[in-house]
Amino acid sequence: MFKFTSLNKRLKGMRDFITFKRHKGITLIENVIGLLIAAIVFAGFLQVCNISSMMLQNIKFRVRAVNIAQAELEDIKSQNYDNIIISDYTPYKSTNVIIDGGPTSGSGDDVIGEMRTVVRNAINPPTSGKKVFVSVSWTLFGVVKRETAETIIYPN
Repeated sequence: MFKFTSLNKRLKGMRDFITFKRHKGITLIENVIGLLIAAIVFAGFLQVCNISSMMLQNIKFRVRAVNIAQAELEDIKSQNYDNIIISDYTPYKSTNVIIDGGPTSGSGDDVIGEMRTVVRNAINPPTSGKKVFVSVSWTLFGVVKRETAETIIYPN
């Protein structure tokens, strides 16, 4: 005849194995695998933080470059119309500007860019004016970035 006690013992043994009743601790291999998974997750998190930091820095520099360009446009608009010289091919003005002053007083950590201003004839019926382009460029992480602002100044 078939013995139910041996079947019950086998089923109990399998239940114990499945529910880890016999295993009282975590093995070294399980610890190493857990640490490896945690390290991979942590490295991914650090990479995301690094990319976010670079993007925020790029946005900060872009805003400062636009502000510098707008200030230059306002300076030119405040001049007498006849004193603004047309400069189709050579820049009306080309200067170095500080995009970011850096955390220290030394200039070694400053981000320096170049501002170029070009003035062209703008022909818009019924009147003509002068079209002013201001471009601010800088290098960030080996890539040249540029922001441009423009306006048309009409004679009074």
